[in-house]
Amino acid sequence: MSAQPSPPPRRSVRLSIAVPASTLSVEPSLREKTLKAGLIGRAAAIFRVEEIIVYLDSERYRKDFRVFVEVLRYLETPPHLRKRLVPLKPILRYAGLLPPLQTPHHPSTSKPRAGEYREGVVLGYSGDKLVVDVGLGKPLVAEGPRVPRMSRIAIRITSLSPLEGVVEEPPYYWGFSVVKAEGLLGAIEAAGADLVIATSRWGVPLERVRWELEKRLGEAGKVLVLFGGPHEGLYLIARRERFDLEERASMVVNFVPEQGTRTVRTEEAVFIVLGILNVLGRS
Repeated sequence: MSAQPSPPPRRSVRLSIAVPASTLSVEPSLREKTLKAGLIGRAAAIFRVEEIIVYLDSERYRKDFRVFVEVLRYLETPPHLRKRLVPLKPILRYAGLLPPLQTPHHPSTSKPRAGEYREGVVLGYSGDKLVVDVGLGKPLVAEGPRVPRMSRIAIRITSLSPLEGVVEEPPYYWGFSVVKAEGLLGAIEAAGADLVIATSRWGVPLERVRWELEKRLGEAGKVLVLFGGPHEGLYLIARRERFDLEERASMVVNFVPEQGTRTVRTEEAVFIVLGILNVLGRS
């Protein structure tokens, strides 16, 4: 029997991606839109992205914007907390079709052990301690700073009988947050990253900037990767929003030089780019 792999470490550099709402616009139904949003969420989790920014690239994609955000937030929420945190609504009709994230904050078993970390929701207080639902059938009492009811927090279990723990940041990857932004420029400003990488077939081919990119990845505190949509690339979106992409982005890179297809779909680009950055960031 093979040993369970250890949880993936946190990245030394915080990684964020920005994806347009129009990504879902080419899909004909809510079912297909849900599956595509879930695919991008899976890509983010696989490559330890800590923040997904969904930006509204045009007002005509407002409905897709809402679907994208709602599905990603559902997907990221641990299954044992969804009844409390994600109310049933028509927009999530097909969310049950999504493959599980299987990230460390989505436990695969209900059997707890002392020392493990669990995501929980604050139900109330017992004296100066927090009463937290961590999906074990009964509340856990935890030491930690007082936070509002229904807040999500990470708990390290210190005792099984009685069920107790302490509020503590896990030392490994713990999923992604989902942020909304009005426009591409809004996404760049919301991220506050010191390295902004724009992806475009009109960018500099990867092989020409690989060593510079690798160096800058090693020096950055937070990296934002920008993706365009199925109808407009980043240059066109930026032009419509009246700003210069090359002034706002640290680098504009073509990660798929000499591509064999006329277009690379956004969800394909997310997997390709994050896979490459995952290797470069470890070099």
